[in-house]
Amino acid sequence: MKTNQISFEARLIKNVPIKKYSFEKKSYIEELSKLIEFDPADTKDIENLENIAKDFGGDSFANNIYIHAKYLKKHIGENGRYIGLTRQKDNLDKLDASQILGIAEITNKTQKEIELEYLQVHPQYLHSYWPPSIKHTGTAILNYLKECYNKITLKSSANATFFYKKNGFIQLDEKKRLFEWKSTD
Repeated sequence: MKTNQISFEARLIKNVPIKKYSFEKKSYIEELSKLIEFDPADTKDIENLENIAKDFGGDSFANNIYIHAKYLKKHIGENGRYIGLTRQKDNLDKLDASQILGIAEITNKTQKEIELEYLQVHPQYLHSYWPPSIKHTGTAILNYLKECYNKITLKSSANATFFYKKNGFIQLDEKKRLFEWKSTD
């Protein structure tokens, strides 16, 4: 039976660098990971997002991303995008949720302007573990978005404000934790 569905591997966006800690060298070395896009109209991708949410701990931004993709896909339509970063090297048609490093949901405001709804790095790779075995996951996702868009707005969680400032975002409202990034081009 022939299907019109595009295979998951066709939604590979690009390879991006992250930093992996080498205990042998006692420093970080560059490692390539894969930036991928999930299609909320694809039941396989919804299942992948559900597995990722479970792997991230259930009650998380990853869970919100899964819920939005599953239940709000008609509402969000073509304006919503779901992006992940994985260490998985091949067989992306059989995505392993345990290899996902980070995930994000964006809403297109215009062709070159987005709102970053959610960005979550896998809890195992947060800086609360020292040294984190992998770092620059969130930065890799942000750098990709900066390549594609001229303006990014977001509302930060309380514990992520330093991260966004470090990545070039300007805080517009301290109380509401509103941030903006604009291209200088």
